[in-house]
Formats: sequence, structure tokens, C-alpha cells
Amino acid sequence: MASRNGNVKLAPYLLKHGADPEKSQPIDSLIMWAMVGSIEMARKVLSWDPDVMDNLSASFLKRLRATAKAAAPDALILGEQWGDASEWLLGSEADSVMNYRFRRAVIGLINGSTADLDGSIDKGLPEIHNRILYVYYPIFDEALPCLDKLEVVGKLVAELVATRHVVLVHCRMGFNRSNLVIATALTYLGLTGAEAVDHLQRVRPGALYNETFADHVRTLPCRGARPRE
Repeated sequence: MASRNGNVKLAPYLLKHGADPEKSQPIDSLIMWAMVGSIEMARKVLSWDPDVMDNLSASFLKRLRATAKAAAPDALILGEQWGDASEWLLGSEADSVMNYRFRRAVIGLINGSTADLDGSIDKGLPEIHNRILYVYYPIFDEALPCLDKLEVVGKLVAELVATRHVVLVHCRMGFNRSNLVIATALTYLGLTGAEAVDHLQRVRPGALYNETFADHVRTLPCRGARPRE
């Protein structure tokens, strides 16, 4: 839907019509117009705002830009990206991004503290000694990350679960990146990769809709026994 100021937020549309914008709802002109009501309305849109832009593929963003600009050449493609957005600003995807990094740097300067430019560490983590292990593992939701590192992180998660530790794995939306790590861990906990994908998609609808991730996990054999209850 178009808001009163003529901006279009994409996240509600994508969630309504399915987690995979490329497979379940290809972006063509008819669907683009349906998002805002009419071709005339689309021509009046001031900006298209892809939320959590790093969870959308490059090909989707390029098609979004081409279709939006065909309707209104002066429309702005304004992406939400909390970290380094340089790869989205090369002329074929976003025109600009929300300037969270600059805001954090200014706040850090004013407060007299070092700014966390990438917003990478969750605020509010407990600092009691020997109570929490925090692993920061940034990956993109497109091609597979380094498989050696993925295996190490997945095996660490599995070993912690097997020794009765509580483990939280998260990403921005909880569909692809976190489930890639969890699925890898499950193959060390008694499941084959195919069983891990089926299980996660059953308990978390929309999980691993990134077929590159899902296809990789399905090739993994079971590498460990299921922990005893």
C-alpha cells in the first residue's frame, strides 16, 4: 500500500504474499501496480522502501528498481540496511539507504563513546563471567558463506545443545541465515540434511526459502547421534 506521503513499504507485501518474492510472486508491472492500487498511483509514488534490504536478492532489487523507475523515473529507491550498504549503491539497486551508521557515529561522538558502526553486538547482553558465549557470524542471504566456517559454527551449536546448554541462533528475520546454521547443527544431532530442512520448514513456515541454502543442507549426511533425553 502507498502511505499518505506516497512511500511504499515492501515488507508487509512480501510477508502477505509469501517469503520468496522471486518464486511465489515474481515482480512484474501488474504486481507492482497492485501493490499501490493503480498505474496512476504508482506514477505518484515518491519512494520505494525495501525493508531489511539484505534479505532480498540482488536480482529482485534490480527488477524492483527497473519497474519502479519505468513508472516514475524520479522515484527514490530507499533501502533499509543497518551495516555497510556500499554493494547496494552501485547504480542498479538502491538510490540511497537509511543512514543508521552515520547516526550511530554521531551519537557515539556526542556521548564520548566508541560508536558501533555496524550495530553488530546486541545491546543488553549480560556481562556476568562464565555465563554466556556470544558468537558473531555475519553472512549474506544470497550465496553460501565459507563452508569451513559454517561447519565450525554449526558443530559448536550442536555440541552446546548436546551438553544441555541453551543456544539462541538469530538473524534479522529468522528465515534463512539463522536456519542455515541450525540445519547444519542438526546434522550433528542425528538428522540428515534433508530431514533437517523438512523439520525446520515444518516448525518455522518460510524457513530456508533461499534454495541455495536449502539445496546445500539437503546434501549433508547425518554426522552425529541424537542426544539422549
